[in-house]
Amino acid sequence: MLQQLQGRAQRDDSQLATGTNYQGNIYTESFLSQVGGLPDEENASLYITNLSSGDYKAFFDLIYEGAVYSLHFVPPSDGYATWAADLTFMSPQAAGAFFNRANNGQILYHLGKRLRVMRNRVGRRAQNIPETRVLLIDVPAWLVTWPNMKAHFDAACVYGLDRWSLGASPDPSLVRMEVRFARVNGQAQSCKQKLDWYPAHQGVLFTQYGPDPCDPRTRV
Repeated sequence: MLQQLQGRAQRDDSQLATGTNYQGNIYTESFLSQVGGLPDEENASLYITNLSSGDYKAFFDLIYEGAVYSLHFVPPSDGYATWAADLTFMSPQAAGAFFNRANNGQILYHLGKRLRVMRNRVGRRAQNIPETRVLLIDVPAWLVTWPNMKAHFDAACVYGLDRWSLGASPDPSLVRMEVRFARVNGQAQSCKQKLDWYPAHQGVLFTQYGPDPCDPRTRV
């Protein structure tokens, strides 16, 4: 997808889904992991409508049921004035808890609009992986600037940014940058690989996955 946006590759229409509006490659992990007709107790994915905008930070601030695998915004189209979102948790239990909070008495608002939360008909099972959407980067202070990190991320993938912040590192000679992406696969993973594989970072910059603050077990 990144190479297509940069004009270095052409989309292969033979790899697109037929009979749907899906515009991605049907042979990617993201598409192949979707399962139609999943029972609610096995489905970690929700579909949400009536969003004011594609504001990642405002949306993630609503979530405290569990770690998020991916959040994908869908801009308004076909006469609709509001946004929609595909939200996939790491576990079906977290998805069920968020669904219940939105539909059993507690009204959820996103920038002033009441959200409509539904089960995703094309769902995903639990994501039993050690990676998260949060990247922790320990690096010397002179190297840890947002423009520098952003240049690497922009070269790695197309990503949604929740937020980033600077803090103390366990190593007093370093500074820690925390970057929260919109998804694990294809964003946090790709950006971590980009930083790890860059020759000038060897022995200087150190990355690891951090806890997702949407998870109540690790929420500060």
